[in-house]
Amino acid sequence: MLSVFMVTCAGAILASAMPAATVSRMKGNYLNKAANFAQKEVELMKAQTYSNLTATKLFSADLIDSTSTIATNTYSCNNTDAAVGDRVSDILPNGTASVKIEQVDLELKRITLTVNWSEKGRSRSYVVGSLVANL
Repeated sequence: MLSVFMVTCAGAILASAMPAATVSRMKGNYLNKAANFAQKEVELMKAQTYSNLTATKLFSADLIDSTSTIATNTYSCNNTDAAVGDRVSDILPNGTASVKIEQVDLELKRITLTVNWSEKGRSRSYVVGSLVANL
């Protein structure tokens, strides 16, 4: 009798923890997708080399959506990689992405990519950056 009670209690505890585990897994999944997208885009931009980190060259390489800025030195990259179905709006709920290219020193540029999405009514973001030198 006691063993039946113990098994029933353990089952109830396990069942009550399932919704919290599912929510945590989903949050982790979105963050992982944002991180993967951002890192991939930054690595593709770094592969363009220092001299090719211009709006025109990045647009022709399908790494930004347009040569028009959305803020100072910042470009939208929401629809990049559409051919492989890897648009940020396809992988994240209300996903958007932007990249900022800054000249930080004479022979040094900084790439900062920001991914934004909403999750259960809350705004989330992931930012990754890298430096590219003129070698």
